[in-house]
Amino acid sequence: MHWEGRRPTSLWLVPFAMGFVSGLLPYLINHELFDESSLMGPVGLSALLAVGLLVLPDSETDRKIEMLTGIWLGMSISYLPIALFFVWFIPVILYWIGRTLKVQHSHFPPFRIGLWIGSGILSGIYVGNIIAFNLL
Repeated sequence: MHWEGRRPTSLWLVPFAMGFVSGLLPYLINHELFDESSLMGPVGLSALLAVGLLVLPDSETDRKIEMLTGIWLGMSISYLPIALFFVWFIPVILYWIGRTLKVQHSHFPPFRIGLWIGSGILSGIYVGNIIAFNLL
C-alpha cells in the first residue's frame, strides 16, 4: 500500500479515535462488559469495530482479510504483554507515533499496515483510559 507522500489521515485518526472513545466507556457507562479495572471490554469492542476500518477510503486493497488479520494481531501484540509488563503501553504508543510519521513514505503490504492500525487502536484505548481515570 502506498500513498505517494500523502499521510493516510483516515488510517491513523479513525483507529486512534475509535480506541480513545472505547477507552473512555468504562468510566462513562455502567455495564458489566465495561469494568473500570479491565480493558477487556474496550479491546473486545474495538476488535469488532475494526472490521469497519476496511471500508475507509485510504484502505484500498484487494487483500482485506490480510489487513484485518494484521489489525487483530497488532491489537493482540499491543495488549497481551501488559499483563506481565505494566508499562507496555509506552512502547506501543511510541511505535504507533513513529510509524504514523513515516507511513506516507513507505510501501508496506496490507498486513503490516494492519499491525500499525492495531497498535493505533490500542494507543487510543490506553490514552483514553488514562485520561478518563484521571479526570472522570
